[in-house]
Amino acid sequence: MLSSRFLSSFRFCSISLNRPLSLMQIQPVNTILSVDDPFYIQSRGAKRRGTRIKRNMENQRRAQQRKKEPKKRKSFMTIDRSVARLMVQRFDDSDKPVPPKDDVYYADRFRKPAHSLEEILEMHRETHHASMFDDLNAFVTVQVECNMKTKKKTKFMESFSSTLTLPHTFEMERRSRILVIAKDLDQQEAAKAAGAVIVGGQELIKNIKSGLVSNVEFDHLVCHSDMLIPLADVRGLLEDQFPNKLKGNFGPDVVQLTRKFIDGYDYKCRKNDTENDFGLIEIPIGRLSMSAEEIRDNISNLLADAERYRIPESPGQFIERVWILSPPSNERFLLKFWEFSDDYEDLHPIEESEDEVRIIFNPTEQQNISTSNSIDSKS
Repeated sequence: MLSSRFLSSFRFCSISLNRPLSLMQIQPVNTILSVDDPFYIQSRGAKRRGTRIKRNMENQRRAQQRKKEPKKRKSFMTIDRSVARLMVQRFDDSDKPVPPKDDVYYADRFRKPAHSLEEILEMHRETHHASMFDDLNAFVTVQVECNMKTKKKTKFMESFSSTLTLPHTFEMERRSRILVIAKDLDQQEAAKAAGAVIVGGQELIKNIKSGLVSNVEFDHLVCHSDMLIPLADVRGLLEDQFPNKLKGNFGPDVVQLTRKFIDGYDYKCRKNDTENDFGLIEIPIGRLSMSAEEIRDNISNLLADAERYRIPESPGQFIERVWILSPPSNERFLLKFWEFSDDYEDLHPIEESEDEVRIIFNPTEQQNISTSNSIDSKS
């Protein structure tokens, strides 16, 4: 049987009712039914009366409610201060003129001159005098700008960390929890006496594999050379703590290695997120009460240790700039680090030019100089 909805679509056809309906029995005729005819069927699926009015009223009510609500402020991304400092690109003042020979000038309008280590320490000691910060034993912190480029233009060095052994130690709060893996029980006891927190052999490797011992329970891992092959089973769990040659955390004498990491100073070279070819090392290197020779030896040791992580055949000089600062003062000074070794050179030399200095104090001369240069180029 055909439904009424199907029949309504053939309202201009004559239907024979003598036998069951079929599609072949529907024959078109010329008669047109009137709308008032009771056999005229409409099936438009119209909504109930007043639905459109109710919808418009609801839309008006919501619009008025949105006007009464306070406007939401745009949400800005919050960045930690320590992370924001690393997002700053490398220091570049090449567009500024050279500083004048006068001692009094606006330092932010000229290029930063480099100083010797003795001059920098003397300037920091003046700010930390009893009349100012009153802390002549403050930390001397060094910031090293590194070139993270490799021989491939699209590939850059990753961040790296290391433990530094300084020739002249100083008091500094640091945390070094050492885990030692050795086969011999005598070596385990000796490492424990040297200051190791966790010691063990094959059983300790099983505990690491099962999750009873994790990376959060120790800061450094020291392994005997005989245990490197069994330790390879948990290499994925140890991640960066796995022994390698650059870190130097494996060898035949685990007691000496334990003392190295306990007495050492940890530092990390962090690659900038906004500039892939720029990395920054920041670490306290001494105190203001130490002599310049002692701090010089510590800085030289830091630069030599950082050079070990440089990828061979990388273009350019790995160490670009070295800054010396002493908190809580925010002053920092460029160090002539190329005087420490013949392997380094000044990548940003300051060439004296009297024209640049005159432009700062007499801006009208800039127009005269540019005009003369254009005339010379045309001629």
